[in-house]
Amino acid sequence: DTLRCFHEFSENVIGMREFSFLRFTLLFFVWILNFHLSIVNCQIISKLHLDNESSRTIVSRIKVSGNRTTKDFIVAREMSFRVGDTIQIQRLENLIKESESNLINTSLFNYVKVEFYPIDSIYTEVKITVTERWYIWPIPVFQYADPNFNTWWQTKDFTRTNYGLNLKWLNFRGRKEELNVKIQFGYLKDFGFNYYIPYLTKKRRLGGGLSVFYNQNNEFTVGTINNKRIFYTGSHDVSRDQFHAIAYT
Repeated sequence: DTLRCFHEFSENVIGMREFSFLRFTLLFFVWILNFHLSIVNCQIISKLHLDNESSRTIVSRIKVSGNRTTKDFIVAREMSFRVGDTIQIQRLENLIKESESNLINTSLFNYVKVEFYPIDSIYTEVKITVTERWYIWPIPVFQYADPNFNTWWQTKDFTRTNYGLNLKWLNFRGRKEELNVKIQFGYLKDFGFNYYIPYLTKKRRLGGGLSVFYNQNNEFTVGTINNKRIFYTGSHDVSRDQFHAIAYT
């Protein structure tokens, strides 16, 4: 009996050792597997982060809508990128904000929206939507020739008034040019023309303009006697003609 009990005890001890060893082996294998998976996961995350940093897209086309007057090249000039440019994906948001700000600062538009539309994994199309401002401003001219309204009111002489029209045309020809024309009759005849071109060269870095003015006075003040003005009137009721022509860049 003693031998039999000792034999059974020995078998139980050996069985427990075998079970412990098997359990230890299994736990060690699981730990090795988890460690390997964590390393692989870190590598994947690192690769995804690197891909996100280095992923780029190519601007294949820039489409402008809403510009019924403004030429496309005027809009494209204010963009922070060009067709064919390779852009990092992470910079798109900043480039959109910068381009929208540039377009608003031209004072040509009331509303600007820049959007990117991926065509595939490589190429992207850019859509620009704008709402143009009103560019033609006719401003009527009506002035009294006397120093102030009270002086004019004493005589109520309408021959001593100036009347006409001042036309201001912004974004002329849709090229961001400015045209000003003034036509004035009455006591002081005044005619003026001003034409400004912002881009004279192909690189569109140099601008210039031309101004031509002509005015004619029937009379002008030469002094005062007893607080009353003394006027000089030349022959043919014309005392002074002035003509100016200026070209500038």
